[in-house]
Amino acid sequence: MKASMCGIAALAFCLAALSLPAAGAPAGEPKVSSQAREMRLRAEELSRGGYRMDAAEAYRQACGLGDPVSCTELGNMLSRLRRYRGYASGLFEKGCDLGWGPACLELGLAYENGYGVARSLRRAADAYRKGCEKGSRYACNNLAVMMDEAEVPGSTDREALSLYRRACDGEVGEACHNLGVKYLDGEGVEKSKREAIRYFGEACRLGVDEGCSKMKEIAGPATSI
Repeated sequence: MKASMCGIAALAFCLAALSLPAAGAPAGEPKVSSQAREMRLRAEELSRGGYRMDAAEAYRQACGLGDPVSCTELGNMLSRLRRYRGYASGLFEKGCDLGWGPACLELGLAYENGYGVARSLRRAADAYRKGCEKGSRYACNNLAVMMDEAEVPGSTDREALSLYRRACDGEVGEACHNLGVKYLDGEGVEKSKREAIRYFGEACRLGVDEGCSKMKEIAGPATSI
């Protein structure tokens, strides 16, 4: 898929959004300047007030000052419009390069689904892996799903299980459900009805309806979490 082109009126804005300075990827919570943080807070306030264009500009400025959270927020705003998805993906990539796990997650989703970029499972897996390392538990789950679907060459069942556990411990309900399936079917682990019920119960607690139905199907309708 080709990256979308900006309209003439928005061209300067889109180019400015992509002309952000490159930076390294700090570990953990990204450290930003007080100016960048203040600009992000300003953007959040504008967004809450319904001033979307002003908020977008403030996020762009904060992103340019090295705030990966703002890069991600602006990317999310732009990605809602098909014509701007290519630019949104560029912002996610910059946020990911700055060490923000949620930006890596969004970048992985873009590559996995071909949103604004050419579809690439390899790049999607790389982005999810980096996002997982940077604290996005959803990225851990998505990478494990790709491994289960044989979309990550060289991966193992053990690695996928480890990622699912990491995501489930981080309260990602889908990951808990996926672990329940693993234990129910004995995929990469010894079959265990007890463990399957436990993980389906966790998924149910976290709002995954299928986890609730699976738990009751295995343990009986009287079961509650």
